[in-house]
Amino acid sequence: MSVRFRSINRSTPYLLPPSIDEWLPDSHLARFVVDVVNQLDTSEIERSYSDRGSDPWHPKLLIALLFYGYESVGLKTIGCKIMDCSGSNQAK
Repeated sequence: MSVRFRSINRSTPYLLPPSIDEWLPDSHLARFVVDVVNQLDTSEIERSYSDRGSDPWHPKLLIALLFYGYESVGLKTIGCKIMDCSGSNQAK
């Protein structure tokens, strides 16, 4: 059983700014977090996903978002702040 994750393409061009590479400086925390998370072995987590339903977000993307949120906004308000920053709360 093979699970298809939503693709992560950090070099996707945008209208403004043209791409994330041009948006974030090389020394930005988000780049460091992505580099660290990409080195993690998430194969056990990936195997726990089923192939039912819509394509899930890749665990590495979710872990990176969580780590970045912990560092950026702290532990107490992490859930709400991550939702605000990621645009996940647009259903309000």
